[in-house]
Amino acid sequence: MGIPPTGLLAAIFLLGEEPTKELFIGGAIIIVGVILIVFNKPKKN
Repeated sequence: MGIPPTGLLAAIFLLGEEPTKELFIGGAIIIVGVILIVFNKPKKN
């Protein structure tokens, strides 16, 4: 989970790209989705 934020920060600080609102919204949706998958444990019957 650390590679996409690292790449984003590198693009902003090293390459001088301007972060947009859409970029942060998309990143937040992806991170929330990954968290839901990782922490959604199947219930045992």
